[in-house]
Amino acid sequence: MKKDRWSGELETARSVRWQRPPAAARRRARRMPSSAALPAPTPRSTRKRSMQPADIRSLATAWSTPQVENHSFEEAEITLRVSSDGQEGLLGVDGRIWLEGSSTGSADAGPVDVALVQGEHVLAHARVDDGGMFNFVEALSGAWTLEFHLTGGRCLVIEGESR
Repeated sequence: MKKDRWSGELETARSVRWQRPPAAARRRARRMPSSAALPAPTPRSTRKRSMQPADIRSLATAWSTPQVENHSFEEAEITLRVSSDGQEGLLGVDGRIWLEGSSTGSADAGPVDVALVQGEHVLAHARVDDGGMFNFVEALSGAWTLEFHLTGGRCLVIEGESR
């Protein structure tokens, strides 16, 4: 048997009860171009790190006292909290949706697409499950709507007004 560069490693592996790979697998491995091999990982000491902390105060303005609203529909219960920053026109809309059909296996029990809409424009979108929370912070003026598109095709709409 011809000694190849792998035989020493294979003999070591067999001594600890590993089996030698089939000849076809060894031939394919030898024919692989060296560019197919993955590059070596970057050593930890040379990885670029940022010493700058994340900016967690980007919305650090005086927000108004939130207005809490509860909405009941045949298909769902929705709780909203709406607040504004009072200076830059930012409006925060967050809430949670509970689906009525989730315990009965209704077709509407799947994920819900929540869209914050102003006029003809969708400003923000989130997909939430039953009991899931959503959070939007957008620059709004005037009327806006929240649309909840249920899996069964129904759409629940809540209208709001910027203060």
